[in-house]
Amino acid sequence: MRELAYDAIRSATLTRRFRGYDRQETEGLLARVAESYEKVHAERVRLSEQVENLRAEAQEREARSRTELDRLNNQLGDCERQITDLETKIARLEQGAAETARRPRSTAGRAFAGANGA
Repeated sequence: MRELAYDAIRSATLTRRFRGYDRQETEGLLARVAESYEKVHAERVRLSEQVENLRAEAQEREARSRTELDRLNNQLGDCERQITDLETKIARLEQGAAETARRPRSTAGRAFAGANGA
């Protein structure tokens, strides 16, 4: 169905018939209908523009959120790599400490311990 413009309502002419509607009442009604329709149409245009603005804002926010999420994911990956590196270093240090503890003391170390103990 084609949309009826408010000016078409205002300029509408109705054919007169014998014992038809009162002309002044009919024209008054059409004028009020056209005015109301014009207000509704203007509100519809305003709301359509508002919807478009809100959609654009939502897209901008989504793009910023995606960028921030990517940045945080990269930062998290860096932190996880650092944790893995530190865990590896700790394991190596623990292994080295365990190997050192299992080695017999050197002769110089025993002589020094004996000299201080005697």
